[in-house]
Amino acid sequence: MTLRDRSEVNRLAEELTGVSRYAQALRASTHEFKNRLHVILGLVQLRDLGRLERYLHELDDTLIAPAAARVSGVKDPVLAGFLLAKGSEARERRIELEVELESDIPAAAEEEVCHLLVTIIGNLLENAFEAVAGRDERQVTLTLGLDAGALSLHVADSGCGMDAAQRGAVLEQGVSTKGEGRGYGLAMVRAHIDSRGGHLAIYSTPGRGTLVEVTLPYAVAPSWITDGVT
Repeated sequence: MTLRDRSEVNRLAEELTGVSRYAQALRASTHEFKNRLHVILGLVQLRDLGRLERYLHELDDTLIAPAAARVSGVKDPVLAGFLLAKGSEARERRIELEVELESDIPAAAEEEVCHLLVTIIGNLLENAFEAVAGRDERQVTLTLGLDAGALSLHVADSGCGMDAAQRGAVLEQGVSTKGEGRGYGLAMVRAHIDSRGGHLAIYSTPGRGTLVEVTLPYAVAPSWITDGVT
């Protein structure tokens, strides 16, 4: 007989499916939207239509259009929406998140791959966000590219970095520098990547931040394999 705390099992199941990552990003996006909506409603009530028009233009010029442009090459709407929501979360946490695309990212042949990417990216970005929290420079960069049937994914942060011993232990399940009950995210990410025949590498130096590199086999959906002709 094996007895196990169901709350832990449920939490791990949510992490496995990426549900918690969707919810976290969407909560931040919803909060940001509500703040903007309050400003708009306030200007409407004041009947200051000139300022309202300028405010809407400012939103489009500084937030909406640039964010949409950064993910325009991500063709899967679920993944693109997730990245936009993570951008909202980063702004809520006063972190500068840059999304760089080295190439267009077509939709994957398997829908499961999209949810796998949400889990991987969500965990890596959360670790990066936590690494830069409280620092003067809070920069995180996510780089995506597709070449020769392989998806490359890099997450770099300006955090405090890790020494060799920490790098060696950080991928072990239950090992974390953030306290009890942590240390499952990266272990799960590595398990997902290994199961797909991918590769994960961590480069970090104390005081100089951390870079996580992931490579995954990536089969493109059939409708994208004909140079735009479906």
